[in-house]
Amino acid sequence: MMTIADVALWLGKDDPYNLTDSDLAEVKEKLLELRPHIRKFWTTAGELANLFQSGEVVLAHAWPLTYTQLSEAEFPVGSVSPRGKLTGWTDSWMISKNSRNADAAYQWIDYILSGDGQKGVMDVTGYSGATTLGAEAIGSDRAKELYMDDLSLHSQINMWQSVKNYDQWVELWNEIRS
Repeated sequence: MMTIADVALWLGKDDPYNLTDSDLAEVKEKLLELRPHIRKFWTTAGELANLFQSGEVVLAHAWPLTYTQLSEAEFPVGSVSPRGKLTGWTDSWMISKNSRNADAAYQWIDYILSGDGQKGVMDVTGYSGATTLGAEAIGSDRAKELYMDDLSLHSQINMWQSVKNYDQWVELWNEIRS
C-alpha cells in the first residue's frame, strides 16, 4: 500500500501519509490511469526478479534486494532513485527489558553498526547501510551504487508512517489490485 504514498509524492503532495479524501481520489485516478500498464503487483523480491528474467516486466518499482539478485545473476539491470520523491523504511534492533543476555545483544548491535557488520548486510541484501562506517567499508564505487556517496539523500526520504485513514487506503489499494 505504500505505493499510494509514492504516487502522492509524484503528484506533489507534501505529506504522503496525511492524505485527505480529495488527495486519495487524485491518487486513485492516477493509479487507475496506470493500471493497464501494470503486469503484476509483486509480493517478494524473488518474484519480481523472476518477472524481469522471464521478460514479463522491463520496469518496476523495486527494492534493492531485487537489483542485487538480478545483478548477481548477471541480468542486465539498472537502478535510479528519484530525488525528493522517495518513501522508505528502516529496520532496527531492540533489546527486550527482560533479555537474559543483554550483554550479547549490545555486542551484536555494536557489530552490526560497525563497518564490517554493515558491509555484510549490504553485500547480502543490496540495501544501504546506516552510517558512514558502512560507506567506507564498501568503497566508493559500491557506495555510489547504493546511493551512499551522498548521504544528504537520506534526509529526502519520506519514512513510512502509520496513516489515520488506514481503512480508506486498504479499500483504495484493493480496488487498484483487483
